[in-house]
Amino acid sequence: KNTDVVEAFRTEEELLQRFYQKYLEINPTILSGWNIDGFDIPYLYNRTKRVMGEQIANCLSPINNVYYNEHQNKYKIAGVSQLDYLALYKLYTYTQQSSYRLDFIGKLEVNMGKIEYEGTLDDLYESDINKYIEYNLNDVKIVKALDDKLKFIELARGVCHLGHISYEDIFFSSRYLEGAMLVYMKDIGVVAPNKPQRGDMGSYEKFAGAYVKDPKPGRYDWVFDLDLTSMYPSTIMTLNISPETKLGKLEGWNAEE
Repeated sequence: KNTDVVEAFRTEEELLQRFYQKYLEINPTILSGWNIDGFDIPYLYNRTKRVMGEQIANCLSPINNVYYNEHQNKYKIAGVSQLDYLALYKLYTYTQQSSYRLDFIGKLEVNMGKIEYEGTLDDLYESDINKYIEYNLNDVKIVKALDDKLKFIELARGVCHLGHISYEDIFFSSRYLEGAMLVYMKDIGVVAPNKPQRGDMGSYEKFAGAYVKDPKPGRYDWVFDLDLTSMYPSTIMTLNISPETKLGKLEGWNAEE
């Protein structure tokens, strides 16, 4: 069933008014899309601020607070979690791809690519408005198909619930691990110490670490370096022996035989 609904407007202001009306009706908890942190959200926010004013642009947030986080180099919408699907894909896939463009990943994972056109998007808008509309709809369909297959948003939410952290903290592994440990310690009746503030950590007494001998420059025989990065998780993934993949036990089977 085709559920696509296309609405036309005479001015950009009317378009943005309708978008924000629909956005507030949906009242999303999570925003996702391909590279939304790098393009969609900053463009939408700044364009709305220019056309309709900052007050309307801040309506992206349920508490009217949209700000630029210099540390993370992206706009943050207070009260709404931004799970950029490009970032999720890089986080939860373990092979390096030659390209992370939506067209390439869409064809690789779900056999769906972006609609091809000649010239610029402005040229397409002027020459073939129907194809222009389908181009935009198709991008959304690709991301939807990716999540239907990979379910990375569901995975991220599950991990965050276990660690009792906000959804966006999924991109910082130490936070959900720390959260999971705090939950476990509470369950066994152990009160964990408060984490020191960033400014207080420098005041702690320092102590000597392991001895590191200065190397003597030269050429040596029978020396090699074996660097096993993340050996245990890599082995588990390679052999598919993670506990949740276990289907059952074979009775009467002897591995030595």
